Amino acid sequence: MYKRGRKEQQISIDDPFMNIPKSIVENLRKSWAEDFYNDIFLSIDEDRFSTLYSSQYSRPNKPVNILVSLLILKELHNLTDDQLMGSLYFDYRYQYALGISDFEKESICINTITNFRQRLVEHESKTQEDLLKQETDALSQKLAEVIHLDKSMARMDSFMFSSSCKKLSRLELVYKVVQNMVKGLNKLDADFVPEGFQDYLKEEHLNQTLYHTKSAEAGSKLDFQIEQAATLYRHAVHIRSGAK
Repeated sequence: MYKRGRKEQQISIDDPFMNIPKSIVENLRKSWAEDFYNDIFLSIDEDRFSTLYSSQYSRPNKPVNILVSLLILKELHNLTDDQLMGSLYFDYRYQYALGISDFEKESICINTITNFRQRLVEHESKTQEDLLKQETDALSQKLAEVIHLDKSMARMDSFMFSSSCKKLSRLELVYKVVQNMVKGLNKLDADFVPEGFQDYLKEEHLNQTLYHTKSAEAGSKLDFQIEQAATLYRHAVHIRSGAK
């Protein structure tokens, strides 16, 4: 069920920003986080993304303004999904930029990000409507101003934001196809799993391939996974032919 996120930063007595030195808070407000919160986070049109969610009464979605902001920050700071989550939980600038003071209420995890990306890609495949590009187009001038204030941020246009999102979602899809094929062969007979594919049976291999991938690496990793899928398919056909 679609639900709008909070648009105000409500700092309570228990807020972590109340427990750090005033000088650090002042520096925080002089950082990119203040401008990002005011110019990007508060400007995100969440209703644009309402079509991704059911209109029926159900568990509400995670705040779209936070999810879109995280996808933007991932690209601007050239982070992997794993690094993005680390920054969210351990970097006050990210928390301040997204108006987060209570992680128990927000409950953002790495799967929240990957699921949101997948929703965006699936929606575009059905409707030809690229919601993320539409939103970053609308924010382009404000994004340019925020980037100008912090030279460490990558210069990216709306097409690049959208393209990175699609590549990472496709990488995850192809990887899971290969992984499921390997698991299926292993279930039939461990000897059916070809040399070089055993790592797909290890949980850490999924993390290394998906969550430790920067957007700039997604294209080459996607090409590799497609080659892996083709190789495994030919191997499975060979096994089947030999069984007849």
